Amino acid sequence: MKQISIRIWLKENCFFLLSVFLSVCVLEYSYYMITVVEPRVGTDNIINGMLKCMGQSGEGWMGILYPLFAVLPFSMVYVRDYKSGYLGSLLIRQGKRKYYCEKIRKNFLGGGLALALPLLAFAFHLFIVLDVDAPLEDDNGYTPAHFLAGLAYENVYGYVAMMIVVAFFCGAAYAVFALGISSWLKNGILTLFLPFAGTIILAFVMQGIEVLKPFDFLLLYNPSAGTLGNPVHVALIDMVLLVSGAALFLTGVGRCGEN
Repeated sequence: MKQISIRIWLKENCFFLLSVFLSVCVLEYSYYMITVVEPRVGTDNIINGMLKCMGQSGEGWMGILYPLFAVLPFSMVYVRDYKSGYLGSLLIRQGKRKYYCEKIRKNFLGGGLALALPLLAFAFHLFIVLDVDAPLEDDNGYTPAHFLAGLAYENVYGYVAMMIVVAFFCGAAYAVFALGISSWLKNGILTLFLPFAGTIILAFVMQGIEVLKPFDFLLLYNPSAGTLGNPVHVALIDMVLLVSGAALFLTGVGRCGEN
């Protein structure tokens, strides 16, 4: 019975585990590139090394790929329910309210942890191999810690913890938003890639409009990647994605339930 339970859990969470594994691999690959293949100045500091691997270097692929890893774990569950033909019976047996809450909660936690856990594991790695007291600024007086820089100078542990929390809410927001659009698109591939493609397109568009630069979606995972990022902008964008995703899901599933 215990083996069956583990097998069921692994089957239900296989995409979550895959997302965490791939995220860790991308972060570690970036660290290898900036410390071994093409050593960068300032990467002996924990915060600098982490931020560069989160997107503030040419090898920081997580700064672009994070929407995929946030959406991958559970955002396609509704599409599977819909295409299985059992959506109507699920809504009747569980009740619409419970079904809504369960799917939104699962995506909120799954998407958040899919980005936060790899960053936590990567941070442990950095704390083991790097000196906590290494200077934040390089020889040229530069640091990539633009977001809440005061905390970066005062408390390394606090800053790393704060970035993990930022990553969690970023992943949660993207996952819930993707769940919302899945209830309208009813296509797993589009659900997976549309948030990623939309983020990249919006980033290019916003670069040409000065007033919109602080609201660049690419700043959600690593706000320090843009010098204009601040906690209010980040929290606002997260909230917009969460609320709009939940609203899209409620109306999308409700529309299907009526048909």
